[in-house]
Amino acid sequence: MGLMKSLRESTKYVMILLLVSFGALIFLEWGMDYAGSNVTAQSNVGEVNGQGIRYDDLKAEYDQLVELERQQRGGEVDEFTTRRLVRQVWDRRVSFMLLQQEVVKNEITVSDAELIEAIRENPPEFIQQQEMFQTDGTFDRAKYLAALNNPNVQGWELLEAQFRALLPQQKLIDRVMSAARITDLEVKNSYIAQNEKIKVKYLFFGPNDIPADSMEVAEEEVQTYYDSHQADFQQEARTRVTYIKLDKAPSTADEQRTERQINDLYKRLTDGEDFEQLARDFSEDGSAENGGDLGFFGAGMMVKEFEEVAFATSAGTIAPPVKSMFGWHIIKVEEKKSENNEPQVRARHILLKTAVGQQTLRDLDAKATSLLQIARESGLDAASASTASDSLEVLDTGLFAQRDDGFIPRIGYLLGAASFSANENVGAYSEVLENDSGYHILNVSERKREGVQALDEVATQVRLLVNTEKRKLLAKQSAEAIKSRTGGNGLAMLTGTDADLIEEPEAFARMGFIPGIGQDLDFMSAAFSLDTEGAASDVIEGGRGYYLIELVEKLPIDEDLFETQKDILKQQMLAQEQNQLYADWLAELKGRAEIVDRLSEFFTF
Repeated sequence: MGLMKSLRESTKYVMILLLVSFGALIFLEWGMDYAGSNVTAQSNVGEVNGQGIRYDDLKAEYDQLVELERQQRGGEVDEFTTRRLVRQVWDRRVSFMLLQQEVVKNEITVSDAELIEAIRENPPEFIQQQEMFQTDGTFDRAKYLAALNNPNVQGWELLEAQFRALLPQQKLIDRVMSAARITDLEVKNSYIAQNEKIKVKYLFFGPNDIPADSMEVAEEEVQTYYDSHQADFQQEARTRVTYIKLDKAPSTADEQRTERQINDLYKRLTDGEDFEQLARDFSEDGSAENGGDLGFFGAGMMVKEFEEVAFATSAGTIAPPVKSMFGWHIIKVEEKKSENNEPQVRARHILLKTAVGQQTLRDLDAKATSLLQIARESGLDAASASTASDSLEVLDTGLFAQRDDGFIPRIGYLLGAASFSANENVGAYSEVLENDSGYHILNVSERKREGVQALDEVATQVRLLVNTEKRKLLAKQSAEAIKSRTGGNGLAMLTGTDADLIEEPEAFARMGFIPGIGQDLDFMSAAFSLDTEGAASDVIEGGRGYYLIELVEKLPIDEDLFETQKDILKQQMLAQEQNQLYADWLAELKGRAEIVDRLSEFFTF
């Protein structure tokens, strides 16, 4: 009675808050403004069959996902993830709009009775997770139904809006998936494929067993192969970017600042302050929460500079600061012992890393701006030569195809780099582009159109392919010679060196992994086509070379075990078939749709 009274008195406002929040998510995820929205074309990030996708809506959902990602990671979200989230929001919104358009086209509606049943029987996960609807951490349907029937609880209209948007689409999806059918024979065949096993013997004949330098390749052979394999050298449009980069490396001033700080800490320790407390307050590694305690370690477990000081310092003593590749350390040796006749040290430390200071960043930014001006006037080589730094060189990405996620070879993920390299003309220079690793100046140095690569670009590759083909032919001839020698009577006829090369792996299934071979479908198919023990295959071409296979034993399925599992297997196969039907249907729907993607105009990649 107390619970219901509490619900009546407090739930009204709590439910309104929960459902308003969830309603905002509904509007973000399902965009409830399909018609009548008087927005300009400039505010649309894209269109689906002429229906606009508003930037503000998409950006709001994107920001929400970024915040969720940040909370899960416990820190900032990297550029790769932000690009993925933009694309995820876009794909989800496009799919929803296509579904909604199909709902309208097919005049799919939901009755009030269907709506009520769905709300009562299928509350969304968000609702189920609310503490007010749980008992001992588990969703309590009785509490949920009590709230639904309580006239004092308001705000359900937002949940109703969600279901009115969702149920017609679910009806449509159910129609698509209803075409899925799985027969008993398909279930049996699937079970056999996963569980029937065989044992075989085989001989392998690989091109790699023949030295590459034993095969000469004439120029006319290269030309002939290239002419007859044009499709293999088809390339999408590619871009080459050259660039210079100023690394965000600590300056001399930064090094000196860190050295002063570590010396100040050392003085405080020699004046009597507590080591553990200062380690907790200042150390910049994971040991800080343990007062800098590193536990026991032996020789070779720490970097050289650290180890030399630790082993040379007496127990109970704090050593003067020492610098390593990780930064500046103050080491306190707690105790020493010997274990298995090897010395061990237990120590604490305080680590200060040399960070790049704000003045250093300002100086680097100014230097990059100056280099950009030189590059635009005289080129990247001149900009590179103008600096006293020996490490500044002109770097090259090589030719690359544009990727949706914005990754560029050698550069990686750099905000603004992908859109610049995709849209600017050859010879164009970027602005100074910055990420965590440094400041970049990019130049579009070359573009190649989509088409077949020229022979001079792929000549080395073609020569290797021709060489491999010639060695494969020799390997096949060796296999055929051995097959002829056996007279078709199996590998048992072989003696000497040939017999020594016969392999006999563990039993394997059709869908399994063959030890020493992997998942070679041609090998699998040939092996399982052998019917009787001792039967031998013809020469089989597999992924790595050629095989002669002999069947040793077939291990049939356990029929009784199949009977106990077939119903579950059928349901699993039906669910897979339904999901595949829906995925294929949606892909076809997207393929027919007129989808305008202007993400690059609103988001920097």
